[in-house]
Amino acid sequence: MGGRRAHRGFTLIELIASMVIMAALAGASASVLMRAGDAFGDATDRRAMVSSASMAMDRVLHQIRVTPSLAAVSGTGFECSSGLVVGLAGSTLELRDGLGASPLCEGVATFGIVYYDADGAAVNAADADAAGRVFRAEVRLVVERGNERFETRGVATPRASFTWRQSDDS
Repeated sequence: MGGRRAHRGFTLIELIASMVIMAALAGASASVLMRAGDAFGDATDRRAMVSSASMAMDRVLHQIRVTPSLAAVSGTGFECSSGLVVGLAGSTLELRDGLGASPLCEGVATFGIVYYDADGAAVNAADADAAGRVFRAEVRLVVERGNERFETRGVATPRASFTWRQSDDS
């Protein structure tokens, strides 16, 4: 029998071609996975920033609502009659009491409070009697981390604004 033997296996050219194709597919897959990982990391960082800013805003508004009266006000913070102070220290929003300072939020780019009296007119925080005239406070908090920015706003009314007085007309 002088016939040719059947070829078993692959030629060297076929092996090299399949390796090149597999390497190209692996490189494309790795690139997609790397971008997905970066996107997940960015989303996690943004979620942490938003959560921190939202929690800080909730805490500031809560302090305004529950305080019996404000002792002092400024455009970047306030002091309660209990001695509790909310304000900026550098780029950190802090809650300070007699025991020390607790950071509420870091990376604060802007923190501002505008106060209004019962007639809706803005209260000049520099006035000596400003704290006693506050009926409503509008708070704005902007946090920046890297190239991400988050802004939140809120409104609160101090508890002392709702004290009911019995009229003398009865």
